[in-house]
Amino acid sequence: MKSPEFQDLTETETRAIDGMFPNYLFYETLPNGDREFQCTHCRKKFTQSRVKRTLTEEDRQLMRAGHGDIARCALCGSVATVKSLGKAKTRKNLWHREKAVVIHAVAHDRVEARCYFCVKDYEKSPTPKTELIEKSRYLLTPGSAIKFIAVYYNEDFHSTNRIGEPFPSTAMFYGTDSGYSVLGLKNLKSTFLKYNQLDSFISRDAQYCAGYVYSGPIMTYLSYCAIYPQLEMLQKLGHFDVVRALVRDGRKSFPYVNWKAKNIAEFFKTDKQGYKSFKENGGTLELLHIAHKLRSGKQRLEFSRAKEYLDYFGSEYSLNNFAETLNNYNISLSDGYKYVRQKNRKYNEYTDYLRMANKLGYDLKVHNVAFPKKLKEAHDNAADAERAMLEEKRKAEQKRQEFAARKYLKKYEKQYSFTDGKYTIIIPHTVSEIVEEGKAMRHCVGGYAGRHMAGTLTILFLRRASEPLKSLYTIEMHGKHLTQVQGYNNRTPLTPEAKAFFDMWLDWVKDGSHRNKQGDPILKTASAAKTA
Repeated sequence: MKSPEFQDLTETETRAIDGMFPNYLFYETLPNGDREFQCTHCRKKFTQSRVKRTLTEEDRQLMRAGHGDIARCALCGSVATVKSLGKAKTRKNLWHREKAVVIHAVAHDRVEARCYFCVKDYEKSPTPKTELIEKSRYLLTPGSAIKFIAVYYNEDFHSTNRIGEPFPSTAMFYGTDSGYSVLGLKNLKSTFLKYNQLDSFISRDAQYCAGYVYSGPIMTYLSYCAIYPQLEMLQKLGHFDVVRALVRDGRKSFPYVNWKAKNIAEFFKTDKQGYKSFKENGGTLELLHIAHKLRSGKQRLEFSRAKEYLDYFGSEYSLNNFAETLNNYNISLSDGYKYVRQKNRKYNEYTDYLRMANKLGYDLKVHNVAFPKKLKEAHDNAADAERAMLEEKRKAEQKRQEFAARKYLKKYEKQYSFTDGKYTIIIPHTVSEIVEEGKAMRHCVGGYAGRHMAGTLTILFLRRASEPLKSLYTIEMHGKHLTQVQGYNNRTPLTPEAKAFFDMWLDWVKDGSHRNKQGDPILKTASAAKTA
């Protein structure tokens, strides 16, 4: 959808945009000692004479002002920064940009907004005109807000489904939405948006941005005001978090609220008495979510009870986690809450206990099991039992892996087993051997145990033949290909003697690991070594 015709900027609005930029008084000193000034505000030139018979104090200040000082223009009286044309040179560093949104009240039920990047470049002229680059437009009517974005430079505008802020975040050269100025907000008083509560929203929203430069989402807020007139009612009654969730995050909080409602009780899907209770207990969006989410059947949780739960657990997140855990084990929230409150028990400790008890096969239908009198003792006993169970499972898995690896280990023995009497290559047959190797050598080979047992790689130990149980070097192989050989802490290199043995063994493996009828390695050079 292309943009319809929008009202043009007036001369007053153009001057207002121009006034957003810093003012400068450029000067140059003439041969006779006079100064010729040019003001960027009124864009006029004037000469200040040193020999003028009567000099006012302002005249003297202007004549004494140096590069970078503050002074007033003698013609229009605007306060400006004095700049010497000689020192300012090309004036590139004075380039400046602002962002402006201009609002037009075209009719009571039609509000237009035009959004510009505004640029002043002083390089070609000390008094440039402000360049206006229009980036977006808004058309606000009762129940509708349409945003149009520029397709080409200052030309065609097409509608977008997203409301959002005026300026694209990808406009790196001109900056993003932060800090734009809005002109013509007073014009809204004659339109359907006259009760927009924008000041109230900005005041409350700024509290969430303490410590930061605040830049409220003004156009997003006004757009939603056009679509949802309920925003005025929500702001006045203090339901700011609902408004902020919509404006800042685009969350309409369905199905908890009704944006078509005409009164506040209907908006929160309750009756007058229910809304009164909701407001008395804080009236927050968090409270509303809890009351609906933790419903019993089709009946929502009472707001007073929801507030009690929220106060105890501290946040909606913690309460939801607690409720979901209880639900997994068919324990009602009211029973679980009553249990942890009775003796000020830790609710995290209780949910941990329930998880472990279920994993251990405890019957949580039995009251004393689901609600142990001594929670800490029951929790610690369950933790010990779970550790023992996991250890048994780990050992069983190791045995299964080791049993399945027997066919690979026979292959490894034939392919890699080797000794020269001084050094030997050992093939580990259990997971624990590899884990212990990693601990002794202070490296990560323990994590390779599963893959060694699965046959996807091979872990080998290079050790002295006289000390076969003492770790020396660890080897990783993929068939005939060496992946790595590591010493202590992944840093200890092979000694010359160990390297000579290692190279001899590796050449033998790469040559095909040939053996004679007795099973001894057949070497191309030197005498055959005996198998381990």
